[in-house]
Amino acid sequence: MFGISGLFYVLAVQNFHSLAVDVYFQQLLSWLNQRSPIHFETIQVLDKTTYGWFAYVHQKDCSSKEEVQRFYQRLGGLLALLYALEATDMHSENLIASGEQPIIIDLESLFQPRTHRENHPLEYSVIRTHLLPYRVLGKKTGEGIDLSGLNGEGGQKIPDQIPIWMDEGKDTMHLVYKQAFLTSDKNRPILHGNPSSVLDYVDDLISGFNTIYNVLFEHREELLSEYGPLFPFTHVPVRVVFRSTRTYGLLLRERSHPELLQSESNWKQFLEEKLSIAVQHQPWLQRILPFEVDSLQYGDIPYFLRERA
Repeated sequence: MFGISGLFYVLAVQNFHSLAVDVYFQQLLSWLNQRSPIHFETIQVLDKTTYGWFAYVHQKDCSSKEEVQRFYQRLGGLLALLYALEATDMHSENLIASGEQPIIIDLESLFQPRTHRENHPLEYSVIRTHLLPYRVLGKKTGEGIDLSGLNGEGGQKIPDQIPIWMDEGKDTMHLVYKQAFLTSDKNRPILHGNPSSVLDYVDDLISGFNTIYNVLFEHREELLSEYGPLFPFTHVPVRVVFRSTRTYGLLLRERSHPELLQSESNWKQFLEEKLSIAVQHQPWLQRILPFEVDSLQYGDIPYFLRERA
């Protein structure tokens, strides 16, 4: 198990959220450790079906360049594993650099069906995991930001203005929208006080990817058998991400405009019109649109589960 002095637990972020996927992922890592020259640390997870806890993971600095190299070798191996598991959304907040060990957390987006741009080549590449550097939310006035697990550097300008309370604790307290910047996450290994760059360790990343990819291929039959480490996942519901959380968040922010609060019909019409824009290019979204509107009307982020076989 993950070696820390004193075991701390943090509550799962979302209510009614099972951590079964996280439990089985740790078991899969243990299975892999017995067959691979690369060893991955595992963390203790306690699943209580509708909620759960997982061991707190501390960010730790590396003490040598060799440790950083091993970090990226392991991360390359995790990239191969997550690619095989059809994972997405592995951004900087879901990766913790604990010394030479990269620890993946929040694994609810494994086994994602290909619903977005099904014929796009990137949907069949490792880019889909969101671990590798990539830019999103680019506009004519900006370059966008990199939220990837491998980079996600702090200080990047967020394209959208965010709400900030001014004059807190005073009778002049009010809400304004201001330009904000990303804060640094704990995803990059630190050596001598400086965060490392994957560009200096590309060979290590590729080496780790090839090693674990070959191990998975070599043990493919065992991996896919009814006694293999993937079988427990077949009975676990997984979240399906149809739209980005950012899209829903912007709609929730706009729905509080005074003109939309005059009547329920105004509110509902606004949500339907905005959500229908993407339906023109992705007709299948029409089927989930009523459920999205219902959730947003209650101020919730729509959450969809895919029942496993």
